[in-house]
Formats: sequence, structure tokens, C-alpha cells
Amino acid sequence: MSMKRPNVFRGYAALICAALLAPGSPAAAFDAPARIEQNLSLNAQCGLRAFVHNLNGGLASARVIPLVSGSSAQTQAAGGASYFNGATSNIFSAVTAANLQANCGLADVTNLVQQGAAGAYAAAASISLTFEATRTSNGDRYAYRAEISGAAATTVTVSQTLVNAAPTVTLGPPSGPNSSGDYTVVATLSENSSDFTAASLTLTNATATMSGSGSSYTIVLTPVTDGAVNASVQKGAFTDSGGLGNWFASNTLSFSNTVEKTQKVIAQFMQTRANQLISSQPDLTGFLSGSDTGALNMTVTEGGGAFGFASAPDKGNGVWARLSGSWSHESDRKTSYAFGVIGSHVNLSPDLLVGGMIEFDFLGQKEGATRVDGNGWLIGPYFVARSPAHPLFFEGRFLYGQTKNDISPLGTYSDSFETQRLLTQFKVTGEIAQGRTTWMPSLQLSYTTDTQRAYTDGLGNFIPEQGFELTQAELGLDVRHEVLLPRSRGRLELTGGLSFVGSSAKGSGYASLVVPEYAGGRGKVKAGANYTLPNGAVLVMDVYNDGIGAAGYESYGAQFGFNLMF
Repeated sequence: MSMKRPNVFRGYAALICAALLAPGSPAAAFDAPARIEQNLSLNAQCGLRAFVHNLNGGLASARVIPLVSGSSAQTQAAGGASYFNGATSNIFSAVTAANLQANCGLADVTNLVQQGAAGAYAAAASISLTFEATRTSNGDRYAYRAEISGAAATTVTVSQTLVNAAPTVTLGPPSGPNSSGDYTVVATLSENSSDFTAASLTLTNATATMSGSGSSYTIVLTPVTDGAVNASVQKGAFTDSGGLGNWFASNTLSFSNTVEKTQKVIAQFMQTRANQLISSQPDLTGFLSGSDTGALNMTVTEGGGAFGFASAPDKGNGVWARLSGSWSHESDRKTSYAFGVIGSHVNLSPDLLVGGMIEFDFLGQKEGATRVDGNGWLIGPYFVARSPAHPLFFEGRFLYGQTKNDISPLGTYSDSFETQRLLTQFKVTGEIAQGRTTWMPSLQLSYTTDTQRAYTDGLGNFIPEQGFELTQAELGLDVRHEVLLPRSRGRLELTGGLSFVGSSAKGSGYASLVVPEYAGGRGKVKAGANYTLPNGAVLVMDVYNDGIGAAGYESYGAQFGFNLMF
């Protein structure tokens, strides 16, 4: 018995010594018996990493790390301190905004807060790194966090949270142009902005005005010159309500007003030609009234002039001809028009004749670098009739034709296009003689169309079909009064007249924008004198005022002419 008790005491003592002498694990504050690690890629060069492990006394760090060998990104630790084997290590510097911005695809790094390792690992409870930055890949603003937290049930978090998405803008397709040549574009923003203005636009060959608010704006673009127009919104041109700018430029609008410019020139050209064609139509009533004779005249007005030639119908075959022309020069706009007609008719009775005519005309217009001219023809029948019981005359014609035209809309290239046209006209004229005074009431109805056929220009642009239509009704009263001149071999005649012209004009296709549908009227008055010389030549003087009662239109002047009758 005495031998066994000392052995028991020696056993307890050995266990106690073994326990005291055996190497023990540290009492770690972070609870990470296995490695806990989270990573976040910032770009292809660097990322965020946070890890903790109760290994060799304790390892823990929140840091910025390079992701590829040879990267210029620096490894930087939160607060410049990490845990290594349970102790604080300062081998890496603290995280800097400069490193993040230079190497990690971030911009405008702010609110950088970092808490690194401090003291012994056994006493640590948190390591963290937080900041805000804008990603250069998309301009969005994020809050970043790399954190190790908790003495028990330790968690490791590496995250990015969207703070504000960068605004974007899309420019819709242009519509137009309108009659003023302007184009309309709708700009749609991804979120509201209060500083999106016309100054936010980058423009080539255009000016802009803008209206709208919030996320939708209407932009009106006015080309400065003919040709290509470009419009876009560059990076950083506006901000959202949070002050974040658009990171990406918008889509770029690129269009040319060459097609519209060409169509506008053609539409105005057809309008001018239609008016000239109606006003140049020969009077046919004289074939029955007996007032038709051959004549040659010349007229000069301010900024232009006109001439005319007429042959009386041949007594054998009724062949007759007319030739007239006019020209004008106003500022840098020049216009010239020439008209000719040859006709022939037969008298079916003393009060009725029928015949046919073929007309030719030329119109040339030049304004600045723009030039357009065209030759055309019309052919068709006509008639003149007289009331047997009253001095009342009727005339009418129906003509169809085509034109061939050359155009240089910008002055840099030329193209050709064709049109087809129609003209119909009906006129009633009366003649009332009262002594040396003759009254001549009249009513004339005219209708003409000119349709441009579609074609492809020299730049490869498709020029669509368009047309112009003009209807006119003119109610007039002219008067002639012969003045007796004692002891004179010449003859003096005073003339005058007034008329009302009602007209309706409209276009089709693009011409409907250039020549908006219109219906209205205007008044004309004229006065003058004709002096017939003994040899039959006539000196003519007229003054006129056209456009009475018409808003935006007025024409007045004086004409001096010389007519040689034969």
C-alpha cells in the first residue's frame, strides 16, 4: 500500500506538467478556424480583397491588390497595417485615392475611410476599408466596402453598392424640314436634368434652340449652309439631380439637307413657271373680234424688262404666232422667261372657230450658287366663239406637255429632271362702246399643274416626286377712252382697269411644305396712255399697283413700251 500512493501522486503531477508545458493555440478575437476570403474585381488590373484566418497566430487584411503580373497597381492595405502571424505588419502602405484612380478604373474617389490592424490579433474586432468612386467603364457611382468584422461568427464583406447611375441621352431621328428649313429632334434622357440646354450640343453646320424639361427635350436644328449636318451630346455635357455627369456621348445624328434643298428649289421653280405660263397665254378673242393684228413691243421696268412679238392669223390657213419674254434682276436673284406659241385654226362659222396650238417656254433662275433652268412644251386644241346677239366672246384651251430641266442646287454638281404639266383656261369677254369710250368686262378661269418625276441625283440621293397646282379666277374691267387731238396726225388713247384675282395654290409631296395650301385674293389697278404715231407705231406708258388687300405681297411700277403694228 505504501508503494502505490506515491505512484498516483506522480501521475497527477505528470499530467499537470504536461498541460503546462504543451504548446497552446492563441485565444483569437476573430473567429476564423478556416480561411474566410472575399474578392471584388475593380478592373482587369486590380481588385479588393479581405481575408482572415486563425493560422500561425492570426492572418487578416483588407487591401487593394494587383490582379495580373507586372501591373502598375500597388498592393495597399487598409490603414497601412495587416495581421501576420498574430502581429501587426506594415509592409504595405495605406490605400490611396491616387492608386485607385491611376490603376483601378475609378475616378473621383471620395470618402476614403480605412481602419487597419491595431494591437495584437487576439484583441482585434474589425478591419475595414470604405470609399465612393465612379467607374470609368460606365460612369456609374458606387460605394465600395472591404471589411472583416466580429469576434464571434466573424464575417468578411467585399462589396460595391450603386449610389447613382450616370445619366445617358439618346437623340431621336430628325424630322423635317419644315417650310423654314428647320429639323426637329427629340432628346430622351435616362433621368431628369436641369442643366441640359442647347449649349450641351456639339453641332456641325447648324444652330439649335431647345425646349422641354426633366428627361424629354425638343431640339430645333437650323442648317447654317446647305450640306451635311451633325449633332451629338459629348461626355460631361450635362448632369443629373445628384450632380453626376453623362459619362458617354450620345449617338451622333448625321444627315444632309441636300435632298430637301433640291426639292425646295424645284418646287419654287415650278411655282414661278406656273404663274408665268398663265400670264403669258395669248388672247384668242381678237381672232373673232377683229382686234388681232401683228405687233412688236418692248417694255422696260425697274430691275427688268419684257418684249413681245405677235403675227396676225394668215387669211388663208389661219396660222399665227406669238413670242414674248421677260427678265428681272433683284439682289443676287436673276430670272428670265421666254414663251412662244404657234397656232392655226379654221372658221366653222362667222361666230365659231376651232384650232390647235403648240407652246414652248424656257425659264431660268439663278440665286447665289443655285441654278435651275428648263425647257418645255404644251400642245392641244382651242376654240373661240361669239354670241350673235351680244358683243360677248368666249375662248378656251386645253393643253398637255412636258419639260426637261437642269438643276445645280448647291453649285457643286448638276442633275437633270423631268416634269409633266397640264393647262386649261376659259375666258368670257364683253365689249360695250359708249361714244369714244369702250368698256371691256371679263372673267377668266385658269388651272395648271406641274409634276416633277422622281429621280436619283449625282450624289446618289433619291429625290421623290412632288407637284404644284395653281387655280386662278380673274374678274376684270378695262376701259379705253380716245382723246381728240386737234391738228395732230397721231391718236391718243387713255387706258385703265381694275381686276380682282382669286387664286388657290397647293403642292404635293415636299412642295406642300414649300408652297403651303393657300386660297386668297388680291386687287390690281392700272392706268396708262397709248399714243399712236402716223406710221402706226404706238408709244405705251402704264403704271400699276398689284397686291391690294393681300398680306405680304405688293407689286407696283411703271412700264414704258414701243409697239410696232404690222
